[in-house]
Amino acid sequence: MNRAVLTRPARRPLAAIHRWSALALALPLLALLATGGLLLFKDELFAASTARSADGADRGLAMLLADPQVQRSAVVLVADGRRPFHTIEWADGAVTHVDAATAQPFPPTTGLEIEQWLYRLHTTLLLGEAGDLLIRWLAIPLVLLIGLGFFLWWPLRAGWRWRDLLPGHGRGRMLRAHLALGALLCVPALLQTSAGALLAHNPSVRSWLRPLATAAPPTAAPGAFTQGDAAHALAVLRATFPDSRVSQASPAGPPGSGLWTLKLRLPGEAHPNGRSLLELDLAAGRFGGLRDARRGDLPALYDDTLYALHVGSLVPGLRQVWGLLAAGMLVMLIAGVLAFLSRRRRSA
Repeated sequence: MNRAVLTRPARRPLAAIHRWSALALALPLLALLATGGLLLFKDELFAASTARSADGADRGLAMLLADPQVQRSAVVLVADGRRPFHTIEWADGAVTHVDAATAQPFPPTTGLEIEQWLYRLHTTLLLGEAGDLLIRWLAIPLVLLIGLGFFLWWPLRAGWRWRDLLPGHGRGRMLRAHLALGALLCVPALLQTSAGALLAHNPSVRSWLRPLATAAPPTAAPGAFTQGDAAHALAVLRATFPDSRVSQASPAGPPGSGLWTLKLRLPGEAHPNGRSLLELDLAAGRFGGLRDARRGDLPALYDDTLYALHVGSLVPGLRQVWGLLAAGMLVMLIAGVLAFLSRRRRSA
């Protein structure tokens, strides 16, 4: 592999930009890759350890919807076969896990505490709003960094060898592994990081796409139910949409108002949590408007595919591909940093 190509005058500034940008982003990138790879399998690693069942989940959800204190929360994540418990996320960032059928809180398991820590690290770098802002600003440069690396590697493509994928001792082996892994992983890495960058800027992207949406006739909402009876409300909902899943419930009014917005996954939706929204007014005994996400066009297609692509649920086997990608990029990044540090020690 002719590495002298990288030192030609025309490429030297680009190589320097790639090298120093990668070093500046190394720590946050290590955190995002490691946590993202683990969170792809969060249900198997963390949720399954609760040894609970989602049977009777509507009973527990009805109790939560009727509880004025729960209306002080930010969102309720509803139990399903993969997450056999309801999760209440409070406005201050605290999390409470409750039994799916009885709505009784239970002490968080070590696995669930680790999951929450990994999620905060992945989304905010444990820096709160500042970390969220930092990730949004780093998302686009990261995509450009990967593309620049591929551009720099392209003149070296004739020297690519399978044996170079595993790093060994010495700066030369580390550098060859960095280049070989980068070339192999570039296309899926660009796809995955681009999806992550779009999610980081999702509100802005949605606002740009909104003018492209076309009006669709409204879908009829479920009928009336007994006032104040959340269990009856859910029974009516199930009768109207028997194959749907309630994935989230968000307060839509002050505590005690009984106003909720339910997120549904209706049959045919690609988004793993669904994007259809249904208004619920417990006090009045009726459902409000239903936004059926299946009736959308380009903006709906974007929403349906982007998150599913990023978390690996869009097509079977994609989650495993993303897991291998995260592991490979971790090795690539570490090999590149070690090669750089070895170079600095030799020149000292």
